Amino acid sequence: MEACWLLAFGLLVCVNLVFLLNDVLKAEMYLSLLLSCL
Repeated sequence: MEACWLLAFGLLVCVNLVFLLNDVLKAEMYLSLLLSCL
């Protein structure tokens, strides 16, 4: 049972990390677009 909880928690953390990285990549993309427009 504990292994199941651990797996679910690990999956949740992975998903959150992916979303976080995605946001960072988007922010970098917007920044580079802004800089290229200036």
